[in-house]
Amino acid sequence: MAAPSSFPLVRLSRSRDFRIVQGSTFRQRLQFDADWGADWTGFAARAQLRRNVRDSFPETVVATITATIVDPLARTIDLYMSPETTEAIKERRGTWDVEIFNGVDTYCVLRDVWELNRETTQ
Repeated sequence: MAAPSSFPLVRLSRSRDFRIVQGSTFRQRLQFDADWGADWTGFAARAQLRRNVRDSFPETVVATITATIVDPLARTIDLYMSPETTEAIKERRGTWDVEIFNGVDTYCVLRDVWELNRETTQ
């Protein structure tokens, strides 16, 4: 299994709208350009919300996002959080990232900020 071709350490994206509505299902599909490598076969994905990038302790994770590589040849990742997960988020904003890994190598493919829209109907 070949590693994707040379990744930059972190790629910032200000074009992604990452707003979470508290108490609602969250789904988003991410597709990465071919310069991220031709084939992600053998890789898995993971993603987390944190208050800020300096929060490196497990207890500072605001939420874990289910991240699934749905098409390794097209470099496509689906993100998901249940209504129960988004309901439990108390922070208003923070940082998040998406990593792909294969047991040997780990690559941060996206890092950005997130914002919570508080639930109105309860």
